[in-house]
Amino acid sequence: MHPIQQLRKLLKEPSTNQGRVITSNDLSMVIATPKGSMSVTRSTSDATRYQAGETVLLANGVVVGKRQRQPTVYVV
Repeated sequence: MHPIQQLRKLLKEPSTNQGRVITSNDLSMVIATPKGSMSVTRSTSDATRYQAGETVLLANGVVVGKRQRQPTVYVV
């Protein structure tokens, strides 16, 4: 990889793609992310009922679904 591409990759801020629900209503939610809490809109086709504490997936600032289970972490 070119050194400039490596530098861009290091300087690029990671995008937030998941968070935990703080509060929820029919149109929007407040989500806790690693960058802080943010208010996001729900997708118009999403009829899922979200509860506080659930992990949700985000795409372009819109909630697109929730995680069904937590990933397995192995300790060696």
